[in-house]
Amino acid sequence: MFSWQVAENLGIEGLVQVDIPIPLPKPGELLVKVEVAALNYSDLLMINDTYQIKPPKPFTPGQEIAGKVVKVGEGVMFDVGQRVASKVLFGGFAEYAIVRADMVIVVPETIALSSAVTLPVSYTTAMVAFTKVLKVHNNDYVLIHSAAGGLGLAAVQIARYLGVRVLATAGTDDKCRVAKENGAEMAINYLKQNWYHTILEATENKGVDVIFDSVGGKVTQESLKCLAWQGRLLIVGFSSGDLPYIPAHRLLLKNAVPLVFTGAMITTKRCSQVSARIWSSYVFLVIYNRSFGITIVSRIYLKHLVIYGTAIRLVNS
Repeated sequence: MFSWQVAENLGIEGLVQVDIPIPLPKPGELLVKVEVAALNYSDLLMINDTYQIKPPKPFTPGQEIAGKVVKVGEGVMFDVGQRVASKVLFGGFAEYAIVRADMVIVVPETIALSSAVTLPVSYTTAMVAFTKVLKVHNNDYVLIHSAAGGLGLAAVQIARYLGVRVLATAGTDDKCRVAKENGAEMAINYLKQNWYHTILEATENKGVDVIFDSVGGKVTQESLKCLAWQGRLLIVGFSSGDLPYIPAHRLLLKNAVPLVFTGAMITTKRCSQVSARIWSSYVFLVIYNRSFGITIVSRIYLKHLVIYGTAIRLVNS
């Protein structure tokens, strides 16, 4: 089978296409013919050897796939031919991939695999964050950073579905437009000076109840200036590449709570079980709910090489 691998050179440009044997599923595993694979920020980190998971080279990157089951290992209750999506540690940018049975999301015929491929990482991370790590309540103000990226856009859509008031930020005015089209009441360019004043004005100086922060650096520090009394700062990543310095006195003065959550936790058995329960209750309601224009966004816009949502690759096209 063909596979894109990281061999000697790092970066997307260093990926090489090779032919490797088709793997065989062990007990508790499935072999999936990959039809669609997603490219996430964590994939870029892994390809550049800066992610916490560092597979030995050569390795096949790719952590989010969708396709059809072609073979099952002992003890697996799925059928050959079933349409599935799943997160994998790595190995998704190939013709076939091994998937853990407890990580599988069954995809109905009514959902395109090119949409379902975005469920295992971005959407599961956002759903677990808003319903398990912390619980948001109706009419809470939630500030979502990098709201036009894969995780950010998923967070906007799910937060809006859960009934909260979504305020968003992004790095360009065009990305702000995308965030608003997908459910944000307001979207602000966080590269503009003192953007947090606009958030305070929108909340009548109350501030936001939750900050969903995947950016880090200066954005995290400035966010604390618009956090409400007993607000919660949820850190889910550092896409800026800068770890934030968090002035603890701002948390203290607002009796605020800092929390952290990473999608990598979903690979544990406990979190995968939580994810399965969440999806059985919510996910297809989110996909089909058109009242707020809530749809799975997984397209790459080639103009200026700007990506909104999650970039995907049709593996067998």
